[in-house]
Amino acid sequence: MSARAVQLTAIVVAVAGYLLLFLGGVRELRPFPPPVAVLVPVALAVALLPRRRWPNVLAAGVCAVALSGALVIYRATYDRLAEPAQFPLFAGSALQVSGLAVAVVAGVVAARRRRAGERAPSRSSSM
Repeated sequence: MSARAVQLTAIVVAVAGYLLLFLGGVRELRPFPPPVAVLVPVALAVALLPRRRWPNVLAAGVCAVALSGALVIYRATYDRLAEPAQFPLFAGSALQVSGLAVAVVAGVVAARRRRAGERAPSRSSSM
């Protein structure tokens, strides 16, 4: 599986987590989860522009900002992760955080591989 495919899958997992939190009644995600409105177009850019490097970098940056928001700014994420009895909120937070973290790493890997591929000398046999 390519790093781009892993990044797309991770973004879909993060979006599923946000939607689960929304359906679980997290007040801050009303009337519609703002991260979903940002992550879906970024994921579409990654999917529709496979030969470009910037969509992977953009998606990694957006996911890093969303992850820092979930873990640094919005501290209730820790409370939800510490309380598995509230399953929808626990599962939503787990999907959100893990999806965002994997998307950041996979996006950086995809962008670096694509950049390394651009600089690689072409091998031609001249025999």
